[in-house]
Amino acid sequence: MMAAENEKAHSMKAAREVSRAMSSKWGAMKETAAAARQDREKAIDNTIDGRSLRATGRNAQFNFRARPTLRDEAMTVAKAQGLSLAEFMEKIIQNAIDEHNRGAG
Repeated sequence: MMAAENEKAHSMKAAREVSRAMSSKWGAMKETAAAARQDREKAIDNTIDGRSLRATGRNAQFNFRARPTLRDEAMTVAKAQGLSLAEFMEKIIQNAIDEHNRGAG
């Protein structure tokens, strides 16, 4: 009986040592998926620090809802002109503003 208890105590000690080793090895890992996701999002946010946006003057967000067909057609035309959708929309809106200002002046 004593040998069985000694073997059990030894195996428990070994299990604790393995657990400690794994804890130290994996201690830097996040405990939850949410914490890991938040870290990934922060890393992405840190890559866009605003300098590239300020360099183009594009630092304000402008959203609106549109029919899906309008969006698809705008993307097609933008791509044909070698523009991103944002650049295309900015160009179209600026042209409308310029036309309005010429008529009002």
